[in-house]
Amino acid sequence: MKKRLLINVSESKAIKDLRSNIGKHIPCPKCSRKKYVRRLKGKDKRYFCAKCRYKFSLKNLVGFKYSNLNYKQIYHLLHCFGNNKSHQDVIDWTGVSYPTSRLNYSRIRTGLKPHLDTDKLTGKFVCDECFVGKQKTNNQAIVMGAVDSTFTNLRLEVIPDREQDSIEKFLEIHIEPTSLIVSDAFSSYFDIGFMGYNHLIENHSKGRFQETVPIERVWGLFKTSITRSYHHIHKEKLPEYLVEFQFKFIHRKYRRNPLYIAKMLTKTVPDC
Repeated sequence: MKKRLLINVSESKAIKDLRSNIGKHIPCPKCSRKKYVRRLKGKDKRYFCAKCRYKFSLKNLVGFKYSNLNYKQIYHLLHCFGNNKSHQDVIDWTGVSYPTSRLNYSRIRTGLKPHLDTDKLTGKFVCDECFVGKQKTNNQAIVMGAVDSTFTNLRLEVIPDREQDSIEKFLEIHIEPTSLIVSDAFSSYFDIGFMGYNHLIENHSKGRFQETVPIERVWGLFKTSITRSYHHIHKEKLPEYLVEFQFKFIHRKYRRNPLYIAKMLTKTVPDC
């Protein structure tokens, strides 16, 4: 979607698009019921659930409860998020301040986190670790990842170190035993066969990189997205950025559509 088309999105059209994107029946964010929700009459544009007596707005539904942004700004913000726009781009498009942009990006990541699949994976997966940030500034963390060759499933998680216990814990949480694990020749992987995993080792020191290409591509994409959009990040916030990258990686066909992101946020609105 081009910027000139977004500029032409009026407040009323943004409200109409966000409302129609939810579906015919609006769910109550408190009790999740749909058939009891009605639109309040008069100038009050909120909705009312006759079952739990809860009043809520459209902003509440799309994950922007208590936000002072208007619906046009929310629409533009979702577009910027899905298209890897920087905070400066958000400021130019919406007119909000830098802290507000950061706050709302964080709000979106929090709302998208429940959409990450947490079921254990089964099949063939390439695993590796990646150092993110600079050690000299005490802003470095270790991320472990697992991806299949078709780039359909991805798991990323911050781990405390590269010791055997940390790596085996990641595998135990995210991947079913009997799956095939492809890794480099790092010694912490040598005993995963005792956990039930099939293990294929590719020794990089001997110039072998063919099997581990998928995870190396993931690291390249992740670091490039961070550099282009945010320049640098703090390690304390790294789990949030992993959520963002995983969501965009798995939903890459639709993540540029602001209404798709709004629909995902609608399903994860916290209770009051």
